[in-house]
Amino acid sequence: MGYTGPLADKDRIFTNLYGFQEPWLKAARQRGDWDDTKALFAIGQDSIIEKIKA
Repeated sequence: MGYTGPLADKDRIFTNLYGFQEPWLKAARQRGDWDDTKALFAIGQDSIIEKIKA
């Protein structure tokens, strides 16, 4: 993709924003879109909200 801005490709939230890649779950998982989701759920919504507020 060749993005040259301040973020590396791996740090972007929307990894297929322009639709250049397959949109399906299998492709999203290969791109790493769902990495660390389990850890995010383990933190819990209240903790996440407090971190955002801080």
